[in-house]
Amino acid sequence: MQLSLHDIIFLCYKQSLQAYSKEDSRHILALVTYSDLLQLVHKLPAVLCSLRYIADELSYQYSRRTVGTTLIKNVLAEHSDLKPHFEKLMEVWNKLSAIEDGHLLSTDSPLQRFLIDRHTVTSSLPYRLVERLVGAHNGMVETNESQTEKPLSKVTEQDLVILKSEEEVLNLVSSYRESDGEPATYNWKDINKQVLVKYLSNKPKIVCLKDQLPFYQFSEDSDVALKLRSINDSQEVLEEQACSEILELLENCNISTRQEQRMQNLTFLLKELEIDYIRDTFKRDSPITITSSAKLKHVRHVWLLVKYEQTHQLLKSNHKVFDDVSLDCKVAFPRNLEAELHDEVHHKGSNTRRLMMLLFEYIVLGLNHEIVRERQDVSYPSQSLKDGLKTYLMSIHKKDLSDQVMNPDSVLQKLQVRHAAKTWINIWRKYTNFQ
Repeated sequence: MQLSLHDIIFLCYKQSLQAYSKEDSRHILALVTYSDLLQLVHKLPAVLCSLRYIADELSYQYSRRTVGTTLIKNVLAEHSDLKPHFEKLMEVWNKLSAIEDGHLLSTDSPLQRFLIDRHTVTSSLPYRLVERLVGAHNGMVETNESQTEKPLSKVTEQDLVILKSEEEVLNLVSSYRESDGEPATYNWKDINKQVLVKYLSNKPKIVCLKDQLPFYQFSEDSDVALKLRSINDSQEVLEEQACSEILELLENCNISTRQEQRMQNLTFLLKELEIDYIRDTFKRDSPITITSSAKLKHVRHVWLLVKYEQTHQLLKSNHKVFDDVSLDCKVAFPRNLEAELHDEVHHKGSNTRRLMMLLFEYIVLGLNHEIVRERQDVSYPSQSLKDGLKTYLMSIHKKDLSDQVMNPDSVLQKLQVRHAAKTWINIWRKYTNFQ
């Protein structure tokens, strides 16, 4: 009779009751129970490596909204070096799905399926994949009383219970056959010892904590607002000529007809500026890598120009903006003040542009989620928008630049900080004449 895994479980239980104890068969039963998954467990380090590589390579380039609509084949068109990493994840997940009747992954799957969001860890596909592989390994290892522990982040292939095939289990059991009767009998005690030596010796239990996983950094999660606010003394505003050079560069990078590509270009520039900041402490006057006209002392101004262009492109494409701004500062604009605001700002007006850029800086650097939360002042959103802007400019630039672009009786005095984001969008629409 050809032996099967089902037969092993049946015979093991039956014969253990007759001649052996449960302790004599616990290792082989666990090996059979988890055999399908144990054939995938050795791929765990490669899975973690690929998840980490993808998360690092694409960090800050996509928002939570865009990862749901961006397909892997489109990502690979721009990042061909990621192909083996996506293929590895698809291979392992699809084998797991074949075992558990799950859905398959392909290059037509959205990027979201391959990323771990720190806010929804347990519902992410990569987390479920890692959890199943770790669970199979630990389910086997826990039958060994002398187990040690090792964190997931330090696990190597040598630490894992590795099973190459189902035949490997069948051959092991068959080699300890004691009689040729029907049913045949087996020496489960010796089989159990052999499983312990071959599969469990020096194998640690994996401690899988969520914070050991490679989380993806979404574009709205960047803490650059906090970083850029911490370098006031070292920062200067660009000269007009240098500013024009940056604007021309941004124009050139937006020639692409694909909106997705334009946004990726801009996101890459933002990321590059952040890297420049992190790499240098502003003690050197070295150039920013995207343009020789700007130095590191201009990084905040350049970042704001790029961020503005990104926001401009999103609004033109009818997408939401200010994902990283506190919800308390995105309250709807009061309709009774719309006419008054439109009288104060003008299409292509120079003062309107300056006001728009100052207010934009205040919103993205001063009303970020983390910054508003750190204030711990529930009354702050109710303060006058004009006063909030003035206070911000004084703290960052050491002077009130808003006086140059706002009248003493500006409508911003009637608006509150809570209306900041919607006010800016209204000003942008009037300035660009884009409805």
